[in-house]
Amino acid sequence: MVGLHVDEENVVMGVLDNKVVIITGASSGIGESTAERFVAEGARVVLAARSVENGEAVSERLGKNAVFMQTDVTSTSEIEELINNTVSLWGKIDCLFNNAGEAVPAFTLEDMTEEAIDNQFSLLVKSIMWSTRAVMPHLKASQGSIINNASISAHGGHFAPIIYSAAKAAVTNFTKSSALELAKYKVRVNSISPGPIYTPIFHRAFGVSDEVGIPLADDVRTALSAEIPMGRVGEVDDVAGVALFLAGDDSRYVTGQDILVDGGLFAGWPTERMFDYYGGAMDVLGVPRPPLP
Repeated sequence: MVGLHVDEENVVMGVLDNKVVIITGASSGIGESTAERFVAEGARVVLAARSVENGEAVSERLGKNAVFMQTDVTSTSEIEELINNTVSLWGKIDCLFNNAGEAVPAFTLEDMTEEAIDNQFSLLVKSIMWSTRAVMPHLKASQGSIINNASISAHGGHFAPIIYSAAKAAVTNFTKSSALELAKYKVRVNSISPGPIYTPIFHRAFGVSDEVGIPLADDVRTALSAEIPMGRVGEVDDVAGVALFLAGDDSRYVTGQDILVDGGLFAGWPTERMFDYYGGAMDVLGVPRPPLP
C-alpha cells in the first residue's frame, strides 16, 4: 500500500499511524476520499458532515477507525461540540481538514443575494476561522496541522461562481495569517486549491438537479478535460493525496502555503491559446507563427 513503511521491528505502519484527524464535509467527494486514504494510512478519523445517512454509510464502510459525528459547520456551537467530542473519544487532535463546502450558482453581480452572500461566507469562511480558533489549544499540544480546502478560484476571477471565489480568496489569506501566528507553536496551516475536480455534486454549482446532472457525468468529465493541460479532469483522490502529505510528518517544514491541484491549468496558456491571442499581432508585425507541437 502506498505510503506504508516497515519499522525496525518489521511492523507495517502507515504515515498517519496514531494520528487523530477531523475531516469536515466527509460524507462524499473529496472528504470521503481523504477519509478513506487517511484510515488506510493508520489514522483515526472523525467524519463530520450534515448528512446522517451518507456519513454513517462512509463510517461503516471504513471500519472502527472512522467515526461519524453529525455537524453543521455553520454553527459555532456544533464546531466546538465536534472538537470536544473528538478529544473525549480519542484523547487528542493531530489534524483538522476544513473541507466542507458547496458553491451557490451566482455567476454575476446581479445574481448575488444577501442570503447567498451570508450563507456562502458562513459555510466557507466563518466555519474555518472558528474551527481554527477552537482546535488551536489541541493542535498546540500535538504540534499538529490544519488543512483548508480553498480553490483555484481564489487566484482569479471567473474560475467559479463570484461569491464562492471571493470566499475562497479569504480562505487562502486566512491560511497564511493563521500559519504565521501558530508557527511558533510548531502548528502548521496550509491550504489546497483544487482546479476542476469532478465530484458527485459538481453539477449543483450550476443549479442543476441530481436527476439531470448525475446521468450526464461522463459527458461533463469530457467537457472539463478539454481545457486541462494534463488532458483530464481532476479526481477526488488527486486532492486526497496532497492532503495526506500535509497531514503527515513529511510536510513538517511546510506552512502558510497554498498548493494548486489543477493539472497545470493555472500555470499559463497552452501554446495554442497563446497563438490564438497573440497571432493577430504577429501577423500585423510580419512575424511567422512557429508550428505547433
